[in-house]
Amino acid sequence: MEVRHSPWKSKKASSGNGGLHGDVEPRSDTDQKQLCHPGSRGSGALFLGGPDSNRIRRSSELPPSSDREAAAIIGSSMVHEVEAEQRCGGDAIKVVCKYERRVKEFTYQKNKKYVNRLQDLVDKLQLKVKAYKRQAEEAEVQANTHLSRFRKVHHELEEAQERADIAESQVNKL
Repeated sequence: MEVRHSPWKSKKASSGNGGLHGDVEPRSDTDQKQLCHPGSRGSGALFLGGPDSNRIRRSSELPPSSDREAAAIIGSSMVHEVEAEQRCGGDAIKVVCKYERRVKEFTYQKNKKYVNRLQDLVDKLQLKVKAYKRQAEEAEVQANTHLSRFRKVHHELEEAQERADIAESQVNKL
């Protein structure tokens, strides 16, 4: 038997006898926990199988003198069922929020590790770039000094050749 949460049905159950007579036992905690189990039929559905159906059958065998009391008890039990279902829904929302928060924290930590690793790589690359720049500057300075030496030696060589040519021409004149 399935009872869906609606104000009309709860009023009907609390005002009329619904064909039930006599007292109905109040729900136990285990019965309320059954309301939250995943086997419930859809959203907002309350499961009234097992011990509840036996209580309803026993109550129909009782005399009609306590119809109002039975209806009141059934109505209050339905209210308790709805409250239990709402508690289960609230607990489920809390659990979902908790897991969403854990996922966000995990992804944040993972992203932070990734960013730190990338930052370390960037720092290492920047150090290498600075070292290469320094080496390039040193090589440029060294190349400039070698070039200036070469020009100086080349100039001296040309002067020496000119002097040698002049000296040779003077030797040939004599």
